[in-house]
Amino acid sequence: MQMKNPIPTPLIIAAVVIAVALGGFLIYKGGAGPAEFEAPKTSKLVPQGIWDKMTPAQQAASKAQGYAPGEVKQTGGPSGIPTAPPPGIAR
Repeated sequence: MQMKNPIPTPLIIAAVVIAVALGGFLIYKGGAGPAEFEAPKTSKLVPQGIWDKMTPAQQAASKAQGYAPGEVKQTGGPSGIPTAPPPGIAR
């Protein structure tokens, strides 16, 4: 019966170092808590068509919260539709 070759010592040391580094990183990130992001900038304008369909009570409640009727600028970002062509392409 023939003996199997032993695992090289540098390979064992490298595996232990990687495991300790990964564990330390995960413990550090876990102890840091959740990431804090600032609140998104939102408009306090309500489209005129929606404002006109509101009851007077809803309009009064919206005004009390700081909302006002007006035109809302469409950015195209959230819908995924670009508002301008890529650089270098003329319309």
